[in-house]
Amino acid sequence: MVEANRLTTAGPSKFESALIATGQAVPPLTADLGPTAVAPELTAGEVAYAVLRKQFAVFRANEPGTRLGEDIEALHDMRVAIRRIRAAMAAFRPVLSLRMLRFRDQLGWVAAALGEVRDLDVQLERMEEWRSHFPPERAAALRAVEDVLGQRRQVARKRMLLVLDSRRYERVCEGFARALREGPPKSFAPGRVPILSVAPDMVERRYRRVRKLGDAVRKDSPPEAYHTLRIDAKKLRYALEFVGNGIYGKPAIEFSARVTAMQDVLGLHQDAYVAMDLLQEIADSSGRKLGPATLMAMGSITERYRLDAIDLRAKFPGVYRPIAGDEWKRLLKLMERERPAPPAQAPVSRVRAARPGPAV
Repeated sequence: MVEANRLTTAGPSKFESALIATGQAVPPLTADLGPTAVAPELTAGEVAYAVLRKQFAVFRANEPGTRLGEDIEALHDMRVAIRRIRAAMAAFRPVLSLRMLRFRDQLGWVAAALGEVRDLDVQLERMEEWRSHFPPERAAALRAVEDVLGQRRQVARKRMLLVLDSRRYERVCEGFARALREGPPKSFAPGRVPILSVAPDMVERRYRRVRKLGDAVRKDSPPEAYHTLRIDAKKLRYALEFVGNGIYGKPAIEFSARVTAMQDVLGLHQDAYVAMDLLQEIADSSGRKLGPATLMAMGSITERYRLDAIDLRAKFPGVYRPIAGDEWKRLLKLMERERPAPPAQAPVSRVRAARPGPAV
């Protein structure tokens, strides 16, 4: 088609061309908010703000595509960015001022609106996979399920756009951008601590939480146990990423890959249970409208997810075992070696009190 119609790559849109012709440009959603580079000589507050600036830029850059709704990856990237922002605020909580930490709850309100649409996007994407397991005549029965999901997505998108169009959202973004531009307050002492002093405890605390939860997981553990471990593994992965590039380098990145591999298995396990719960909920709420053929197809899909979950539980020990291996020990040793020594305390002079002379 490209050759036959002599198509070429599209240039600027008509709107962009009009702006160029009049000497104007579309202003960026996020202006320069300050440095985003991370380095070992920075303070913990400076690193925290660098991470937050970088993720907020990604968040705002994907807002136009999310509003338009034609590319579901824009919404995905926007949602991941806000997750990382909130994860960074939790990780760096001790070195962030109360003013900055208040934005976490506000951004959580936005994340909930984005997440509802994204979850439905994921399920709609799976429709093609679901159909592939059935002959054409049976696959057509899933059209009713797709219609239900599509209607829910439309409603969820309306709610999301109400959030993004609200004055509250505008105030949150403006206030957060202003705080990022100002940088860590110089009067806030915890933020002035070197990142090399803070990072080891931040990472190790999350690692020990993952080990505690992971050691307790068994094949017959409830889905909630796997899901809780997945959430804490994500927190550990984010913490490793925040201090990996630019500070600890390859050891942190390699160990982060181990955590990601485990998290991928846990994510697929959780997705299977979410899909089963969703299909059951649709059957309960819309079963009469769907018809026997659709309900039977949904039952077959549910059974396939149940078997997938069993397989994923069998794979879990293999991806969890490396988490407790030598890579963590090497990373911890590196972090402790790079940790600066605490400042030496001034010696306390011991002046012997003069004995009182004899009473006169």
